Amino acid sequence: RQTLETGLDLPPGYNITYGGQFENLERAQDRLLFAVPLALGLIFILLYFSLKSVKQALLVFSAIPLATIGGVFALWLRGLPFSISAGVGFIVLFGIAVLNGIILISFFNELKHAGVSNVNRQILMGTRQRLRPVLLTAATDMFGFMPMAVSTAAGAEVQRPLATVVIGGLITATLLTLVVLPILYSLIEEHRFSFRSSGAVAMFICIGLSAPAFAQNADSTLKLTQQDAIEMALERSPELDTAELEAERQSVLAKTAFDLPPAQISYSEEEAGGSSSGVQSFGIRQSLDFPLTYLRERQAGRARTELAGNRLKLTRSELKQEVSKAWQEWRYRMEAVALYRELTENFEDFEQAANLRYELGEIDRLERLSARTAYEQAIANYEAAKDDAAIAERRLQNLLVTD
Repeated sequence: RQTLETGLDLPPGYNITYGGQFENLERAQDRLLFAVPLALGLIFILLYFSLKSVKQALLVFSAIPLATIGGVFALWLRGLPFSISAGVGFIVLFGIAVLNGIILISFFNELKHAGVSNVNRQILMGTRQRLRPVLLTAATDMFGFMPMAVSTAAGAEVQRPLATVVIGGLITATLLTLVVLPILYSLIEEHRFSFRSSGAVAMFICIGLSAPAFAQNADSTLKLTQQDAIEMALERSPELDTAELEAERQSVLAKTAFDLPPAQISYSEEEAGGSSSGVQSFGIRQSLDFPLTYLRERQAGRARTELAGNRLKLTRSELKQEVSKAWQEWRYRMEAVALYRELTENFEDFEQAANLRYELGEIDRLERLSARTAYEQAIANYEAAKDDAAIAERRLQNLLVTD
C-alpha cells in the first residue's frame, strides 16, 4: 500500500481498494477486538466465582500477561506474523495459564483451611504438592500441540501460529505459576499489598476489559437466527395457544364420557281406613343407557382428543414453516438492501468520476448523463429494496408477536 501510494500516480476519478486475504484479515481482526476482551472478562468472572475473592482472582489473572509475552516471543522467534489463528491461540493459552494458577491457589486455600496458618509454610507445602500437576498440565498441552507446530501438510499455515503461541506462552506461564505466583501470594496474604476497595478494582477491570468490545459493537444489533425466530413464535403465537387450550379441553371432556344421571329416591306410606298403617316403602331408581352407548361416547371423546392433538401439531408445523419462510425472506431482503447500498455507493463514485472526466474533456455530455442516470436508477433500486425489507420485517414481527 505504501509503495503504491508513493509510486503510482492515478488519474482523477480512480482509486485502489484492497480485498482478498488482506480484507479478510482486517475483518477478522475487528472480530478479535470483541472476542479477546470478552474472553478475558469471562475468565475473570469465573475466577471470582471459583475463588470467592477479588484479590485471589486478580492473582491468578496475572498469569495472562506473562503467558502473552511467551506467545509473542515464540511468534517472533519463528518469524511468524500475527494472524487470526494466532489470536485464537492466545485465547486458548489464557485458559490453560489460568487453570495452572487455580491448581496452585486452590491448594494454598485448602492448607489454610486445614490449619496451616504460616504463609511461607503454605507456599512450601503447596508448591511441593502441586509441582507435578502443574508441570503435567503444561507438558501435556505442549506435547499435544507440538505436531501442529512443526506441521508442513495442508492447513499448516493455520496450525503453526496457533500451536506456536500456545507452546511459547505455556513456558513462561509455567514459570509464573511456580515462581512469581507464590511470591505475589505471600505479599497479598501478609498484607504487604492490599486492595482498599476490591469491589471497585473488580468493576474497573471488567469495564476496562469490556470497553473495546462495547466500542467495537456499539452500533451493532442483535442477531436473530432462524431457530431463535421459530422458538419465539412458538412461545408467543396466539393461534398456537388456542390450539393447545382446545386440545386440553377435549382431553378433559373425554374423561366425562361415562357420566351417569343423578339417582332418584322415593318414599311412601300406606294408609288403611283413613289412618296411616305405618307401612313405609323406600325406592332408588337409576337410569342407565345401553352399555354400548357409553363405549361409543368414550370412543368419540378419544377421537375428538386425537383430532385436537393433530390440529395442534398441524398448527405448530404450519407456524414453523411460515416463520422459516418469513425469516428467509427477511434475510434475503436485508442482503438485497446491503447489496443495493453498495451498488449505490459504487455508482456514486462512478458518477463523480464521470464528472471529473467530463471537466477534463475525456468524455462528452452524453456519457456524463448516462452515469448520472445510472446513479439515480441505483438510488431508486436501493429505496425499493428498503421498502421490501420493511414489509418482510413487519410480516416477521407479526408472526413473532414482537416489535
